[in-house]
Amino acid sequence: MALFVFLSYKMTTVQDLLETLDTHSAHYPLMTLQDIYKLLYQGVLGPEHLMAEPDAFTGRLLAELEAVSPAVDEPPYEPVRPDGRLRR
Repeated sequence: MALFVFLSYKMTTVQDLLETLDTHSAHYPLMTLQDIYKLLYQGVLGPEHLMAEPDAFTGRLLAELEAVSPAVDEPPYEPVRPDGRLRR
């Protein structure tokens, strides 16, 4: 079901989806089915579940950004949709 919604909602091709999954599984070799489902969910809905209160979300996001240090070997974000327009 999630796969169908992902493909139809974002007008993504199966090839685009497979490339996204290949990229993530190469970076996260211990990825589980639950991780794949979460990736698909985030690719379709983004952070909508976190944004019930936009001001509170902004505060949490800024606090999280201040608390982390950039990793030299990790990108600061990664795409969760094949078109790259949504990242986490």
